[in-house]
Parts: sequence; C-alpha cells; structure tokens
Amino acid sequence: MVGVFGEILDAIHAYALQHVATGLPPHPPAAPRPPEPTGGVTTTTGPVHPTQKPLHHLLHERRARHAAHPFHTWLGHRGGRISALQALQRFLPLWAIDVMGYRDLNRYAIGYAEPATAPERAVNAWADELTARNALFLNDWRQLSLDELLGWNAGDTLEFYYLGRTMDIHRHHRVTTTQLATTHADPMLRLWLTGAMAAAADVLLDSTRPLAVEAEAATGLRLDYLAGRRQVAAPRFTHDPVTPDQRDIAAGIIETVFDFMDRQLDLSLDVALSNDFRIP
Repeated sequence: MVGVFGEILDAIHAYALQHVATGLPPHPPAAPRPPEPTGGVTTTTGPVHPTQKPLHHLLHERRARHAAHPFHTWLGHRGGRISALQALQRFLPLWAIDVMGYRDLNRYAIGYAEPATAPERAVNAWADELTARNALFLNDWRQLSLDELLGWNAGDTLEFYYLGRTMDIHRHHRVTTTQLATTHADPMLRLWLTGAMAAAADVLLDSTRPLAVEAEAATGLRLDYLAGRRQVAAPRFTHDPVTPDQRDIAAGIIETVFDFMDRQLDLSLDVALSNDFRIP
C-alpha cells in the first residue's frame, strides 16, 4: 500500500507542477485507431471439458438473462424523444469507475506479479488486453463531450465516484471483485472471473453498438469503445479439467459477477430514465 500511495502522490505532484502551477490545462493525446476485431471476449469457443460443461452452461444462462435486462430493452426501444447520442450520454458516467479502474484491478488483484506458468501468463495477457480498451473509453468520453455536459471540477468528480451514494453499487462490486481475485490465487479461477466480467461487458457493448453507430452517422463522431471495435480474444481454458471444488467456486464467481452487473444495470436504467445527469 505504501508503494501504491507513493505512485499516486508522484502522479498528483507531477500534475500540479505541470498544469496547476503553470495554469496550462492538460491535452491528452487522442486514442489510437483500434485494430480490426480479432474475436469475441467470452469463453464459449472451442471444446469444453466435461467437468467444465456446467460452468459453460451457467455462463450462457446468466449472459442470456443479463441480455434480457430492461435496460437493454430501453436502449433499443427508447422512443423518438431521446436520440442515440443522448441515450449514451445519460448513463455512461456511471461506468467510468469500472472501465478506467480495471487497470488497477488487473495490476493489484487479478494479474500475477511474476507469472510462472502458462495459465498465469494467460491471465495476465487477457487482463492486459482488456485494460488496453481504457483509452478507447476515454476517447468516447471526450467525443460525447461529457466533461462539458457534466460541468464537474476535480472535487466534484472525486466526490461522485468515491463518496456519492449513487456509486455505492459500483464501488461495492469493485471491492467484491477484488476480494474474489485476491482470495483465489488459482489461475483457473481468475480466468473464470475475468471471463465472467468480460462476458457481461460484451453484453453491454452488444446493446450500445447500434446506438454508437447511429450517433456516429448523425454527428460525425467516432465512438470506438461503445461500438465494440476493440474486441479481445479469450484464451482457451475451458478444455482443461477442473476439480469439483474449482467448479463450485467458479460457479459462485459467475453468479456473483452477474448479480452485481444486473444491479448496475438497474441503476443505469433509473439514472437514464430520470436523466440525473441533466443531459439536454
């Protein structure tokens, strides 16, 4: 923790010297153009070992239930009063702590500091690929003009994400996910944790993709994250056998991840319908 806070304070100090003291606002570089899609982010391709079939079926069942959430229905049938651009702007701020925070989750909980086996290296490689999509999310944030629409200063932003009650569900999910990763050092379990989170994210991007394409056509913007243009191929691990204990723990991980993601969609729908962020 001393090392973590040391890095944080170094970053704050450098920011203060470069921008606060000089009065020059930061101008981050634009996100690079993403590569062509390389495959899905779920764990459903390739052979499945008989001992893993229950997990395979559970993931498909929870994913299907997640895809039927009323939030996804609203995105596709919101009516003509709300444009695709406005619909995306109404809920996206809720998800910044999840997408942008995945880097730290990967670095300090999911990934291995010194991977010694092929499964451990697979965990790190998969998590690194998913983390790389952060730049696309940040670029979409800029394209949607969310800084201007929200009108938050740094204090407002920190208060919303780390103190505001609206974000309780997202913060609780992040704490629980961190606990799942740090409690289970077994790479098979961390692969299933990553797979469950990736599958849920895939469902969300399946719903935002048509809106992103529609918004791009209407405005000339480029929304690569929301359009799902940076796909990440999952490593093959469902062909390996698992023990009954591994299977039971992995099943619990899948259920926990999707239970929280369903609650996060409940919040997204509520915030979008009530227009809590006051999107014009």
